[in-house]
This record gives sequence, C-alpha cells and structure tokens, in this order.
Amino acid sequence: MAQIPQLRDRTVPSLDSIIDKIAEINVAIPISVVLVLHWCLFWITNGADKWFNGEFFYGVRFTSALENELLPGIGVSSSLAEGMAIVVGLAEFGIGVLFAVAFVLFITKHRQRFNIALLSINLSLINFLVLSFGAVIFGARGALSNNGIFIAALLLSWIIIHHLRSREQDA
Repeated sequence: MAQIPQLRDRTVPSLDSIIDKIAEINVAIPISVVLVLHWCLFWITNGADKWFNGEFFYGVRFTSALENELLPGIGVSSSLAEGMAIVVGLAEFGIGVLFAVAFVLFITKHRQRFNIALLSINLSLINFLVLSFGAVIFGARGALSNNGIFIAALLLSWIIIHHLRSREQDA
C-alpha cells in the first residue's frame, strides 16, 4: 500500500505578506491599468463580434441566436435580430473605446483617469443589467449566468479602482 507523504512543517504566508506582495506588484504594474486594459479589450472584441457575426472571432453568431431561438421563442419577428445585434455591438464597442480613453489617461497619469474608469465600469454594469433583463425575457439561463459572473467581476473592478482613487486622494 502506498503511503501518503507527510507534509513537513510548512509555513503558510500570512494575509499581510500576501497584501504586501500585491502592493509590490501594483507599484511595477498598477492594477488599475491592468483592469482598464482588460475591460477595454473585452468590450472592443465583444462589440466587433456582433458586426462580424462570428466569422472572424469566436465562431458564435449573436444574430443567429436571436433569429433562430430567442426572438421566435417569445413570438417576436426574427427580422429584428440584425438591428438588435448592431445596437448591442455599438454599445459594447463604445464602452470599449471609453475604457481605451481611460487606459491612455492612466498611462499619462491624468487627473480624470479614475472618473473615466469608474464611468466606464458603471456603463458596463448598466449594459450587463440590460442584457440580463433580456436573458430573463428570452429564458436564456446560460447567458444570465454568464452576465452574473461579469457583473460580479465589474463590481470587484469598481471596488478596487474606487479604493485606489480614495487612497490617492488621501495621500
């Protein structure tokens, strides 16, 4: 019978030491810059995907799902799908551009960088709440679950950036 190796006396890092390490990383690459860049790329690629309809990006056709499943499922004409996809794509792409502006402001250390980042996050939250409302109407549980995860990630981003702004204002 194989024996399970005994764990030697290993010390678990304290929460303070973990926070200190995160602070060191934040000095080298500010977490706010990483968050803003992440959401910028997220929204620009999501918006562009609606225009290309899955031909170049993820292979998923947002318009196709609206035409074939979602709109007919609630008794609405599928001819609205293309227009809805364009509107959603424009909103997502616009939010991505706003995050790109915030990214440039963070790199140049502009005084409005936190305000633009928080505005972008707020618009993202509103967008996901609208998409979640649509997912409830269409009965798309998978989309609703995904939207909930993104809303939680955006709330965490908002908390982090708001905290960093408050810390900078106090200094």
